[in-house]
Amino acid sequence: MRFRCLITYRSARSKAVSSWQSQGRGRDHASIAADMISELRRKQRRVLTIISVMVYDRDAAAYES
Repeated sequence: MRFRCLITYRSARSKAVSSWQSQGRGRDHASIAADMISELRRKQRRVLTIISVMVYDRDAAAYES
């Protein structure tokens, strides 16, 4: 399934809240969220406080009943 992920976080150096978005493929919402959080932590290379994670299933939006 294709997912789009939006993560809101705060870094140790800043008091401001930032957001980061990415997209990818995965089996379920929990695994893709964990993968995206670990990718964000690798990119930032500092201590992060994760505020919220929104995972949007792009395939589910394509189907209408």
